[in-house]
Amino acid sequence: MKIVVDTSIFGNPEVYGMFDQDRASSAIKILSKFRELGIEVYTTPSVRKELEMFLDPRILEGLWTIRAPNLNLNIPAYAIWIYISNIKSRLDKALRLAEDYSRKGIRDEREDIKDLREKFRELVRNGILDSTTDLELVILAKELDAAILTADQGIIKFAESLGCSIIYADSVKYFLDNYGLGDNR
Repeated sequence: MKIVVDTSIFGNPEVYGMFDQDRASSAIKILSKFRELGIEVYTTPSVRKELEMFLDPRILEGLWTIRAPNLNLNIPAYAIWIYISNIKSRLDKALRLAEDYSRKGIRDEREDIKDLREKFRELVRNGILDSTTDLELVILAKELDAAILTADQGIIKFAESLGCSIIYADSVKYFLDNYGLGDNR
């Protein structure tokens, strides 16, 4: 079995906290357990770079393989159609949000802008593939026929549209504790 790991596993306290309160220790425990089970772990160079915000990624060398995806991989048109339809719907909602804010006028500039940004981010970015790093993960998983381990709903939705297997972040501890007990190898 192969998996591709996302930054969210090491950045989300609800996930890494299942293993240790320290991010670095947790990351080592998670990747070591996969290795112990004979599961090949991959990630992309851009995820490794993102990890620098949380920990020194050099401590994970040897526990996973850093690999760039083949960006020439074919993606089914239907998956792109779903993605674009979703983007259009979100942008329409964001436009209506901006119109509503324009109509009501500015009361407290700092607070209004903060509120608008939060609502805009929720409408446009939550639950959607929103970075090239996320796309690279999905493409690498598709290329390797690997499962994706993530807490990111946007990655999950896009990966599902491509037929990729998912290991949900909130069940990674259960997965690691039970891998090989059934017929899942």
